[in-house]
Amino acid sequence: MTFLARFRVPGENVTAYLFMDLQGTRSWLPEGGQNALILQPSDRIPPFLTTLPLTTGPVLRDTAGHPVCHQARLTPVALEAASTQHLGGHPNWLQGNETPPGWTFLLQLDANQLRDAAVSFGDAGIGYAFLSPDRKEGRFLWQSG
Repeated sequence: MTFLARFRVPGENVTAYLFMDLQGTRSWLPEGGQNALILQPSDRIPPFLTTLPLTTGPVLRDTAGHPVCHQARLTPVALEAASTQHLGGHPNWLQGNETPPGWTFLLQLDANQLRDAAVSFGDAGIGYAFLSPDRKEGRFLWQSG
């Protein structure tokens, strides 16, 4: 997987790191193994992921070949009808509610607004991130329009 972005969890001393498999088949499923939202500090890796000890790894590059890393500049906002990207509030679902049972919504990303990266959440897709009830795991899924 490729590192896409990091986010501070509002009101907590927790950072969420978003990863996505940008090669081959892409899955929208939160536990399909092609998306990951890792929380730090936490001692728990989601059971559907396998990690490898690497000193270097793949890097997300822009169209000119330069390494890029997104630290998304999102702030908590009240959900508006036209909001496609926000931190906090409630998800603005494209296809229907897929909130993991008991989990808390963290953020919503619009792939079209991640300007430096060739990220796809399907056709006009939106990505959604959630926190487990104990705040030790995250999940990321996406829907397309």
